[in-house]
Amino acid sequence: MARASREEADKHREEVVGAAARLFRERGIGGVSVPELMGEAGLTHGGFYRHFKSKDDLAALACSAAFAELAATIATIGARHQGDGEAGERELLETYLSPAHRDDPGSGCPTAALCGDVARETKGSALRNAYAKGVHGMVDNLAKLASGKGRSQDHAKALAELSTMVGALVLARATRGDKLSGEILDAARKSLLSSTKARPGSARKRRSS
Repeated sequence: MARASREEADKHREEVVGAAARLFRERGIGGVSVPELMGEAGLTHGGFYRHFKSKDDLAALACSAAFAELAATIATIGARHQGDGEAGERELLETYLSPAHRDDPGSGCPTAALCGDVARETKGSALRNAYAKGVHGMVDNLAKLASGKGRSQDHAKALAELSTMVGALVLARATRGDKLSGEILDAARKSLLSSTKARPGSARKRRSS
């Protein structure tokens, strides 16, 4: 019985973290109350502190969960293209810098969705640490995705690419409803796609095809 209760508690905890990962990206951490989070998982407000120390504790866990989702998505894209870095990178850029991603922050990139909340956090907070760890992982995953079949991408290039992607997405969301929003996405996407073709190995690959 105790084991079953523990498994049920773990399941409820995961459900709340999953709900928080979605709602925090969608509405911001301050825009979602604890009762809303618990209700989203089908639980009562009173049980929150049996699972989490505080809302801040949950925010850090939700942030990590959101970055884990993103890492899994990038890994899936990489596996689909079997080491073809240019093709994998192209798919990621076209998906990331799209109106669909702009309009669905709840299931999208936490780097863009949570940056405003994290920027206001105090130094050393659990959320800030979880976010920084997630961004480090995102940079590494971008570099890994872009490499393959004679291509390479160093840390600095991955950082620049991520900065452009996130900046464009944040601006596109902030200007949604104005034609500028779509123009921002298009300009960033075209610029980054153009740069992927100029990477070492890309020209050699085209000459041999």
